[in-house]
Amino acid sequence: MAGSSSNNNYNFEGIFPAAYGSQLSFDISTTPVDSLDIYEFINVSPIISRAHPLPPDSVTSTPMSWRADFTNEAGHSIDCWSDSMTISDGSTASTPFPPTDKEVNNDSPFRPAPPEPVKNTQAGFPRRAAKRKRSDDALEHARNRQDGACLWCQMRTNKHACQRGPDFDGPCRPCWSRAKRLGPMICQRARFQDVNIFRLGPSRDFASTLRWLRKESISSSDPQKALFKPIKDADLAQKRRHQASTGFKSLLLTQGHSRNTLNLRVREFDPNQDDKQDYQWINNGVKHTYKCPTYAIADRDHAKEEIRSFIPANMTEYIDRLLPASNEIASTFVRMVFQKALDRAQESSLVGMALRFWVAGRFIEAPWSITGEETLGMVPDTLPSSPFYNRIPVTPMMDFQIDNIVIHDHLGELLENIRSTMRRKIMPIKKDDWFDIHLTTFILLHHVDLTMKHDIDFAKLHNLQD
Repeated sequence: MAGSSSNNNYNFEGIFPAAYGSQLSFDISTTPVDSLDIYEFINVSPIISRAHPLPPDSVTSTPMSWRADFTNEAGHSIDCWSDSMTISDGSTASTPFPPTDKEVNNDSPFRPAPPEPVKNTQAGFPRRAAKRKRSDDALEHARNRQDGACLWCQMRTNKHACQRGPDFDGPCRPCWSRAKRLGPMICQRARFQDVNIFRLGPSRDFASTLRWLRKESISSSDPQKALFKPIKDADLAQKRRHQASTGFKSLLLTQGHSRNTLNLRVREFDPNQDDKQDYQWINNGVKHTYKCPTYAIADRDHAKEEIRSFIPANMTEYIDRLLPASNEIASTFVRMVFQKALDRAQESSLVGMALRFWVAGRFIEAPWSITGEETLGMVPDTLPSSPFYNRIPVTPMMDFQIDNIVIHDHLGELLENIRSTMRRKIMPIKKDDWFDIHLTTFILLHHVDLTMKHDIDFAKLHNLQD
């Protein structure tokens, strides 16, 4: 390129918004081309600026061509072509640059470069790039996030791809390849944290009330499906207004598995058409009824804390009463394991939570009875064949409330803590934790055994079909 280079200091005045200052200075190297300075200013801002000369072949008939792009820090373009734009080098008078369309005609050499065409299709919005198809590995990872990887692949620090094998419902590809070398392999995708090992409440026909039935159960196509929300005290209206001043009644409850009693506060309520107020049973083809007063638990939070303290205080007695000494090998072994777990629970929080969970699971199986002086006006049934011949039952509403509190506030919370603790102990594969994991697994499986036995006995008692 002909000519020599020179350094000039130019001042741009009045072309930036007030936030950028009234005057900005830039040092620009110039190269004369036929006595004309040709530049391209790119991304000029109060912080960053650079300039470089345009190639000479880009200038044909126009003696001088300018191109300027000003961009703020947010990435928005600034329109810098205004009537007040001037440029000066300090030694000469300010010269208007560039002239507006009103001052020059289309043949003027000072005509600014035309704007670039907008690269969009609709209303200034850029065209959205087409979505790429997900690879097979991405699809497998998405399935693993939804269904979970098998236990063997999880033991590989969750970095191994648990991909589907030849059989979609069969073992995964890593387990399938190992099975060919090492024999049959168990590939189980079911996760412990997805399994509920306790019942979530009664079915609709055997529920004492439908006050707290969830919406999805109401609209379900299964007439027996019933999922209940945690109970609330405000949902039970007081039967008598003056009870707000007289307070509540205290009841002592027991299941017959310990000498201690559970203390609850109860109060009368206004029943609706879905609230059961009696117990019914059939003996020798004759239907019998045991009437109960309309009393319910008055303080849910108090009942929750009473149950929470009742579990560890009576844990030893519950285990001793429900797992008595026996000459059978299986029963003796189970009792020995639980006795060892009681000793280990003093040092292991995991074993202690498993034992409390086991005891809480028995709260929703055996019926509760009223003991003490306050009986709400009820007496034992005089019929020898009655299930209430030698005891006073809690009201149907109270029975439902106790189950609801135990399920939502104790069993669910304890099981979640057990799951997270077991995962932290299983994944590192430390031998120091093996015994605690074995005891906890045994206790949980025994709980499942008792839960299934209770369901079978309940079905036989009510003559339920498959």
